[in-house]
Amino acid sequence: MRAIEQAGYTPGDEVSIALDVAASEFCKNGHYRLGLEQRELDRDGLGEMLVNWVDRYPILSIEDPFAEDDKEGFRLFTAAVGSHVQIVGDDLLVTNAARVEEAARNKLATCVLIKPNQAGTVTETYTALEAAQRLGLERLFQPARANPKM
Repeated sequence: MRAIEQAGYTPGDEVSIALDVAASEFCKNGHYRLGLEQRELDRDGLGEMLVNWVDRYPILSIEDPFAEDDKEGFRLFTAAVGSHVQIVGDDLLVTNAARVEEAARNKLATCVLIKPNQAGTVTETYTALEAAQRLGLERLFQPARANPKM
């Protein structure tokens, strides 16, 4: 927030925040270890922390808020904030059409990051992209508070 303000911008009006939490990188046995703070959170604790951040800061997008195998964490978090924050499935969905379909069916995310290097072939990438488009997981989120002047 200080950096946005020091750059002469208004947080939430001219500049919003997108996070790539990459939670798979610090999750072990269902617990999320915050190294700098030397504390460990369960799914509910991490979700509560992230919801508090969303309430406090002009966050418009969060990628991989939970570990790739924590589908319930994704589902609960998307239910809590997915109407006003873009929840990006990257590690969870790995550009895989079947995973994209499951995510849409179970409301695990609001969009998917499509990366050909994850799928392995152009055909698999395109199939995942088609699934995302067909199921409504392809749109970039534009929350009401963001100002699209840029």
